[in-house]
Amino acid sequence: MKKAVLRKLYLDKRKKLSPEEYQAKNQLLLRQCMAFFSSTSFQAVHCFLPIIHQKEPDTWPLIRALQAQGITVVVSRSDMQTNALYHHPLTQDTVLQTNRWGIPEPASAEIACFPPEKIDAIIVPLLAFDKSGHRVGYGKGYYDRFLAQCRPDAAKIGISIESPVEQIEDADNQLDIKLDYCMAPDRIWSF
Repeated sequence: MKKAVLRKLYLDKRKKLSPEEYQAKNQLLLRQCMAFFSSTSFQAVHCFLPIIHQKEPDTWPLIRALQAQGITVVVSRSDMQTNALYHHPLTQDTVLQTNRWGIPEPASAEIACFPPEKIDAIIVPLLAFDKSGHRVGYGKGYYDRFLAQCRPDAAKIGISIESPVEQIEDADNQLDIKLDYCMAPDRIWSF
């Protein structure tokens, strides 16, 4: 299937999840993530903040667990004029606000930016992914541009409520940066 079809299909799938199904999938995802991160030595992990009303995977329990392990968690602030992301450490003092897309992000642009080259792993939002590590996001390219700024050895990790599709037909190997791993409720995919 093509990205546009998958985007619509998987947004619809999320909307149809009951609160109980959504909660159960998030619990399974958290177990997969904790198993994965307990075997790493990452110092700084970038994580997206979830749009809960869109039933994105709830990353808050994972964020708290990473912080409890002493890992610096970095989050983004969107610049909608330039379609760029700016990255900031998430601390207990970070004030968050919701942007026009419903994404929580640091309220102030005055917070010191965290350099992408110092990030060891990036937890990437997605709607769908395939068995080769390609992903379908929301279509603006924010994360592909951000991932291109990161070190080549930084782990690119997706989190998905659903299992992969066989293939994303219109994945672009020049512009779309593939995942190294994807956490799904039933298993950890490695590419």
